[in-house]
Amino acid sequence: MKILFIRNTGRMSGSETYDINLFKELKNNSSLDIYFLTNLPVFASRISRLGIVAKVIRWGAEGIGTKKQLFRTFFTLPVIIIRYVSIIYSLEKGKRFDLICL
Repeated sequence: MKILFIRNTGRMSGSETYDINLFKELKNNSSLDIYFLTNLPVFASRISRLGIVAKVIRWGAEGIGTKKQLFRTFFTLPVIIIRYVSIIYSLEKGKRFDLICL
């Protein structure tokens, strides 16, 4: 099964640590191909050290956790969507993702 995880965040905190521990366990299952997209380079490097393909989408240093952040994101949405779609297509390489987790 081919799975893509997308996690945007402004910093490393408890939920990112949880994700890292989750990916450590999921990596033990040989039937899973795991891929990861994030906007935080530090987070991507921690995930890639686990042997998981991790890509960084540069579109800002914050996640979308508040109304103010969501409002700012609406102005850059067309650019963000194009970046995400192009990277997702490049990661698929002939076999589509079975599951995309946001």
